[in-house]
Amino acid sequence: MGAAHSRAAPAGWPAETPPLSPYPEKERRDPMTNTAPEPTVELDEPGHRYTITVDGTVAGFAKFFDNNGQRVFFHTEIGKEYGGQGLGSLLVTGALDHVRTAGLRIVPICPFVKSYLTRHHQYDDLVDPVTPNLLARLGA
Repeated sequence: MGAAHSRAAPAGWPAETPPLSPYPEKERRDPMTNTAPEPTVELDEPGHRYTITVDGTVAGFAKFFDNNGQRVFFHTEIGKEYGGQGLGSLLVTGALDHVRTAGLRIVPICPFVKSYLTRHHQYDDLVDPVTPNLLARLGA
């Protein structure tokens, strides 16, 4: 992450303007409450995915398919304009918590989900290995 730099002000303005944020989307605030919108994770059952929304807009998703009591995660994506905000981790946390509540198991084919699980051992009891049959279903 690079440092923000001050800009020279146009003639007639104060000598310096505040530094620009490298993540302007982080600064969106509700004008009435001065709070940032809270991300929300939801199951989109027909789309076979979990979504994370920010301020009513889908910012990312984690795709899955179900296999005999397993929820197989194979692709996670966060929109470029939402990168660097930790939304991927929030999304996966919400999805995995839902999987636990639903009494399902987790199969992490997606590299992001697999990496997340190496750092969050509270889900170790839910993880099943990736098998050749599951990879074949994806055409991998």
